[in-house]
Amino acid sequence: MSFAAQVAIPPALAEIAARVNERIAACLDANAERWAALDAELAAPLASLRALVMAGGKRLRPSFCYWAFVGLGGSGEDPSVIHAGAALELLHTFALVHDDVMDGSPMRHGIEAVHVEHHRRHSRAAWRENRGRFGDGVAILVGDLAFVYCDRFLTSAAPAARRVFDEMRLEVNVGQYLDLIGTARRSGDPGLARRICQYKSGKYTIERPLHLGAALAAPTASRRWPGGCRPTGCPSGKPSGCATTCSECSVTPLSPASPSEMTCERASRRCSTPSPGRLRSEPTGGSWSAASAPQTWGRPR
Repeated sequence: MSFAAQVAIPPALAEIAARVNERIAACLDANAERWAALDAELAAPLASLRALVMAGGKRLRPSFCYWAFVGLGGSGEDPSVIHAGAALELLHTFALVHDDVMDGSPMRHGIEAVHVEHHRRHSRAAWRENRGRFGDGVAILVGDLAFVYCDRFLTSAAPAARRVFDEMRLEVNVGQYLDLIGTARRSGDPGLARRICQYKSGKYTIERPLHLGAALAAPTASRRWPGGCRPTGCPSGKPSGCATTCSECSVTPLSPASPSEMTCERASRRCSTPSPGRLRSEPTGGSWSAASAPQTWGRPR
């Protein structure tokens, strides 16, 4: 269940959120018109998808992507970063719709979860077969639509940006499976809990959106890669502002067994969201280029 609809979007995020929302709405409206012309029944799943996307959310992922892009020299008016924000938000919607089915959650962003909406639709119409299977099936397809549309927003993105986005999509599914298996086994293993938080929260919400913005900016950016923002997703889902040590804050790029590439520089670090000023003024790592993206962000060592 989500209470995001009850939380106002911070002013610093509102403008980015509005631009992302406008782009998503235009895409979904055009596609609803297209498919409803084929069969009026096809309007329903797209309406459910649009309603959920517009029901709430702070658009954190698009914002991290945007500020990494701007911090590395990209123009805030460049439509490519808004397209990337739309892709991130639709990827998030895909994950939420499927997660609600897995968890049996009744609500999302203050409205009925998609599967519950279509359970009720089935019951009201007194259709045949099991209403639960119908509602769950529609929700899975709505999530799949979000997954396909998110991909379309990045069709013209640079290869380095696509590699980051593809890795992010793999990681969130890996994290979700670990969550399912941990729940089924009633595991109390702190290592497993840390990996779940890292892959479902830290990397998915903060680290990869930052990487995506950086990869989009690469063709025009002349600044060095700000190593200070690389471990921003490292707190493994811990609340912002919690003090961590280097061993706790290390991020394993792909495999729990592979060496970490992303560690805090000091023995004690206060993990927080980077401001645009930090992204611009604190380059601490080596030089960065799009050519380095496959080794840094997408391949096991």
